[in-house]
Amino acid sequence: MEKSLNTICGVIIAVALIVSLIYIFLGTPINVLTVSPPHEFSSPEQILNFEVSYLWNERGLDTVFQAVVLFAALAGILSLMRKEREV
Repeated sequence: MEKSLNTICGVIIAVALIVSLIYIFLGTPINVLTVSPPHEFSSPEQILNFEVSYLWNERGLDTVFQAVVLFAALAGILSLMRKEREV
């Protein structure tokens, strides 16, 4: 019973992540995917400001989705490394 519940939960999470990814991909205009900097940068601070503003203003949903994927991968790795209970 517990195994089937885990399988069902895993399938629901996987479907939700795939639907989110498709939503992000279809909602992104093509011209946003190939953004070039509007001007030359003269300092590392300007490069950092441009990158941060691009990620959160243009690609915020993608950035959050990548964080979710990283935490899911971490949870999977930690579950593989735990000790099994003796029966």
